[in-house]
Amino acid sequence: MEEEEEKAPEAKKPKGKLLFIVLGVVVVAAVGAGGVFLGPKLMPKAEGDVQAEPAASAQDSTIALTASMHAIVVDLRDQEGSIHHMKVVLSFELADGVTEEDFKKFSPRGREAAISYLREQSFESVTDPKNFKKVSEELAKRATDGIGAKRVQRVLITDFVSQ
Repeated sequence: MEEEEEKAPEAKKPKGKLLFIVLGVVVVAAVGAGGVFLGPKLMPKAEGDVQAEPAASAQDSTIALTASMHAIVVDLRDQEGSIHHMKVVLSFELADGVTEEDFKKFSPRGREAAISYLREQSFESVTDPKNFKKVSEELAKRATDGIGAKRVQRVLITDFVSQ
């Protein structure tokens, strides 16, 4: 009987420690969640903070139906003659009234135009960060011309990877 009495207090000690640990974890999680949600609202703004201008105009505030082409993969040569692979994925915001099914009928033309343009470029010209805007604009123009400007509202480069 004495052995049973000695075991009973030992069994209660782990429950107390476990309850303390669980209570501590719950309190820490609650404080962390409160910090995540309330922290930005409670932080004072620095005097030097500048509000960024919204990048999209009022015309861009509505999002049109979008359709994507399969990834375009081309081989480009650099100045030394080495071959590099480039992968580009284009997504298109479709013009009003154009369905994805209609777009798919003409997308091979846009894909061919995009591939032709990329194959004309050197690896250095396409991958130079200074040229990205020019390359993306010309790529969008060629793809749009291939598909038909009446079907495309905007072209987005959703993937641009080179090796």
